[in-house]
Formats: sequence, C-alpha cells, structure tokens
Amino acid sequence: MASEAHENEELKEPKKGSPLIKIIILVVILAGLGGGGFFAYGKFIKKAPAEGEQSPVAAAHPEKQVICDWDPMLVNLADPGGKRYLKLGMKVELNNDRVLEEVKNRSFQIKDAMLMVLSSKEFDDIATPSGKQALKQEIVAQMNKIVKQGQVKDIFFTDFIVQ
Repeated sequence: MASEAHENEELKEPKKGSPLIKIIILVVILAGLGGGGFFAYGKFIKKAPAEGEQSPVAAAHPEKQVICDWDPMLVNLADPGGKRYLKLGMKVELNNDRVLEEVKNRSFQIKDAMLMVLSSKEFDDIATPSGKQALKQEIVAQMNKIVKQGQVKDIFFTDFIVQ
C-alpha cells in the first residue's frame, strides 16, 4: 500500500505558478494591447478635422479675450442740487474682433447711451457694491442693444470716483 501511495504521488503533475501571477501577466498583456490600440487609432485611423472645422479640443477652449479700453467719462449725477459728479473709467470685454471694430466705429452711440444711464443715477444708487454691479449690468445691456457683430461680455471699472 505504501508503494501505491508513492506511485500515485509520482503520477500527479508538479505544481504550476499560482493563479495570481497568471492574472497579473494577463492584465499587463491586455493593458499593453489596449495602449497600443489607442496609439494606433490616434495616429493612423482618426481623421484630422477638415479645414474650417474645429477639433473637439479647440471647440472646448473659449474664444480669445478681446478687451477695449474706454476713455474716462465725467458726468453729473441726478442728485438734488446737481452738486455730485462721477468719473468713470472702464475696460470692455468683447466676444470677438469684429465687435471691437464695431464698438470703435459706433463709440458715439455707445457714449450717448452710457451718458443717459450714468446721468440718471443718484449717489445712493451706485454707492454700494450691489449698486455698482447693477450699473455694470445696465451698461452692458445698453451696449449690447447697439452692437450687432457680437456682444459685450462684461465691463470692468478701472476708475470710479464720486465727488
């Protein structure tokens, strides 16, 4: 009987590597194939965007920032007695170069609209941060009514002096 048990052990196959090593090797091979496939797709198969089309990467980037410097404006405020005035300097952010040219060509219309807005304000209307923010929004809305080639995105006050 002892000899039979000894013979059965000899007939059994020797132990092979653990299943964990096999899984790790399989994962490494699959990762290499996946990476190679991705590289081949990007390099050889994927079509480059045609002329005039934007690639998805370019479409994800926002338009370039176009800034227009605005000459300082000095206006009387609508306070009783008319003894207060506002000196306002600002920069205007636009959404494209075409609207920059239009703003320059129609500056007289924009200045007129801004004078009407600014001269209708009293000191109490623009003294607080929320009042200044409301003034910004009103100026942007008035400017966007005038320009047609794009739009005014925002304005930034560079001077805001009330006396």
